[in-house]
Parts: sequence; structure tokens; C-alpha cells
Amino acid sequence: MKRFYINTVVAILIVAGVVKLFAFAQKSVFLSEANPLLQLLTNRHMSILVALVELGVATFLIRSHSLTLQLCLILWIGAAFLVYRLGLWAVDYRGPCSCIGGAITWFAQSRQARSVANLVLEGIVAYLVFPSTCFLIGARMRAGFDPKRVSAKVCVFSKE
Repeated sequence: MKRFYINTVVAILIVAGVVKLFAFAQKSVFLSEANPLLQLLTNRHMSILVALVELGVATFLIRSHSLTLQLCLILWIGAAFLVYRLGLWAVDYRGPCSCIGGAITWFAQSRQARSVANLVLEGIVAYLVFPSTCFLIGARMRAGFDPKRVSAKVCVFSKE
């Protein structure tokens, strides 16, 4: 079950990264605008940066043999996406999400289609965060880990 989960996450990250790289080349006003959260970067710069991170994480997930480290990395990238989405919500941003570069405009022309696309992207974030968290907590509890003493060191110093 965990291997299937990790393989699907790898597929999601590769597809998202490649789509962002293709979207990077398009001429779009949206990609030239300042990113709503990190205004020193344009949406184009943010997209290329995130695409490289996604592809790097996917590569690490493929090459790594540590299940715990893989799950921690999935949780890390999912949490980063979650914080970004929460940041957009906090600043009351209503425009298209730059989550997949300008590619959302390829298939989601209407406002309703963009809403559906945003729901799908939010579902992907949930898919990254919740199963990885459950797998990590379950593994620690089976190993006699006290969940009341959870810290960031769980992922960093794991022996698996």
C-alpha cells in the first residue's frame, strides 16, 4: 500500500513538474505578473522554481530506499503546498492559482472550470499530506513511539 502511494505521488510530481516546464515557455500575462505571495518573483519564476523542486523530489523518491525518508519528503512538499494555498486564502487572492504554471488556462477557460481545477489541486495537496502523515504516525506507533512526543526530528533522524 505504501509503495503504491509513493509511486502515485512520483507520477503526480513528474506530471506537475513537466506541465509547469511546458507552461513556462508560453507567452502569458498571468505568468509575467508578480506572484501574489512572493511578490519579488513573477509567476513564471515561481513556476520554474516549483517545477525543479517537484522533479527533484520525484527523483529522490525514485532513488531512495528509505520508506520513512520518502514519506517525510512527501509530507514536506505537501505541507509546503498547503502553506502556499493557505497564504493565497489569507491574502484573499481570487485569481487563478499558479500551482501548475499557466497550464490551468489551457483547459479551464470558464470560472466554473477553474473552480473545479482548483478543487482537484486542493485534493492533490490533501493526497500528499494526509496519507504520508498517517503512514508515518502508524509506523511510529507500531515501533513503540510515543505520539505525545512527536517532533520534527522524527523525519530527520529516522533509522529506517
